[in-house]
Amino acid sequence: MKRFLLLSLLVISLMSPSLAQETQDDTKNKFSKWYIEPAIRYGTYIPFVERHNYLAESHQYNFDLHFGYQTTGEKEWEQLFNFPSYGFFFRYEHNTIDSAKYEHRDANGLPVTEYVNTIGDCYSVGGFFNGNFYRGRNWSFDYDILAGLSFWPKYGNEFIGSLINVHLGIDVGPTFRISRNMDLGLRFWFAHSSNGAIVLPNHGVNVYGYQLNCRYNINGRESFTRSEWEPFKKKTYIFLSEAPGFLQTNTKRNGEISGEPGYYFSNTFRVGVSRHFHQMFRYDVGLDFCYTGETKVKYLQAQDEYEAGILNVPLCEYRPMNSMHVAASAMFEVLYNRVAFCVGLSYYLYHGIYNGTDEKKSWGFSGTTPFESQYLPSAYTNYYERLGFKYYFGKKSNQFVGAFMKVHAGSIDYIEWTYGINLDVFR
Repeated sequence: MKRFLLLSLLVISLMSPSLAQETQDDTKNKFSKWYIEPAIRYGTYIPFVERHNYLAESHQYNFDLHFGYQTTGEKEWEQLFNFPSYGFFFRYEHNTIDSAKYEHRDANGLPVTEYVNTIGDCYSVGGFFNGNFYRGRNWSFDYDILAGLSFWPKYGNEFIGSLINVHLGIDVGPTFRISRNMDLGLRFWFAHSSNGAIVLPNHGVNVYGYQLNCRYNINGRESFTRSEWEPFKKKTYIFLSEAPGFLQTNTKRNGEISGEPGYYFSNTFRVGVSRHFHQMFRYDVGLDFCYTGETKVKYLQAQDEYEAGILNVPLCEYRPMNSMHVAASAMFEVLYNRVAFCVGLSYYLYHGIYNGTDEKKSWGFSGTTPFESQYLPSAYTNYYERLGFKYYFGKKSNQFVGAFMKVHAGSIDYIEWTYGINLDVFR
C-alpha cells in the first residue's frame, strides 16, 4: 500500500511544474480542449451475501488516469447538459482480500473447493462521461459515469471467474477551481466488475469509497458558447429490437454445477412505442418476448429429484415452449447526443413452464410458487430490471445498438447485445 501511495503522489507531483504554466496561444495547441486528470482512491468492499461479510474488513486502493475532452457549446446537446466532458480512462485497483473460495470441477467432473490466497490486482480501461449538477464561477458539483473492461490476471475464484470482465463506475462530488489550468476534486464513488454470467462463478466485486483528483486543463479553461436553436419537435415511433446472448448456468444437479452443455442461449425480442419528448430524454413501453435456454437444466434437475424421491411438485417433460416468457416493459433514456444511458423495469405476464399444466402464475413483486421455484431458472422473480446504453446511428438516428444487463432482483440473467430500429410511422 505504501508503494501504491508513493507512486500516486509521485505522478501528481511530477505534473506540478506544468500546472503552473499557462499557454499563451490557444489556437496553436491541438490539445486546446483536452485535460489530464490523475486521481487516488480508497475503497471498501460491499458484501452481498452473509458469507462474504469478511469483505467489509478489507480495503481497495486505486489509481486513476483520465484523458478528457471539454465541450464548449458548439452543439446543442453540449449546452443542454451544461458543457460536459468525455474521454477515456485507465484504472489500477490494488485488492487486499486475503482469500477467496473457489468451487469448480476437476478433469473427472468431481466437485473441487479451493482457496485462492488473493483475488489479485485489476486493470481497467474504458470511456467516461463527466457532467455537472451545478456549475458556478469557482466550483461545480460533478458526476462521472464510466464503462469499460477490467482485466483480472488472478481470475478463477468465487468473485471473478474470467480474465476479462465488464467494469462500471459512477462518482459524484465537488470540483474546485484552483487556477486557470488546475482543478481539484473530491468524489464519493461506486464501482462494479463482473462478466455478466458468461463465466461462473460471477459474484463480482463491488466497492465504494472516496477519491481525490487533480485536473490539468492543458490549454487553460475554455470559454463556453450559448446559442439559439430550432424548437424541438416531439416524435413517436414504433420500435423493434433483438437482443441475443449467452450465459453459463448456475443450476445445480446432484449437488454440483451442471456442465452439460454448460452454456445456454438467451434472447429478448422487444416491440412497442417509443416517445422522444425532450432533446435530453425519451421513454418506451412495450412487450418483451424472451427465450431462456437454461430452463431445460431445471427440468433435468427435476428429473434427478424425481428419481431420488425428493421432488415436491409434478414432474413435467421439457419442451422448447417451456423456455419462453412474455413481459410488459418500460425504459427511460437520458440522451447525450447519440449515446443514451438507459434504465428499465419489466414484469412477467407469462412463463412457458405453465404450458400444458394446470399451474397458475404467481403475481405481486415478491415470492414464487413451489412450481415456479422448481422450473424457472435460479434467481428468477416476477420482475426484472434492465440497465445499459444505446448508440443511435443512421441518417435520422433511427437505428441503434447497445448492451444491457438483464437483472432479476440484483442477480444478472445475461447480457443483452442489442440491435434495434425506430420506425417513424406517426408522421
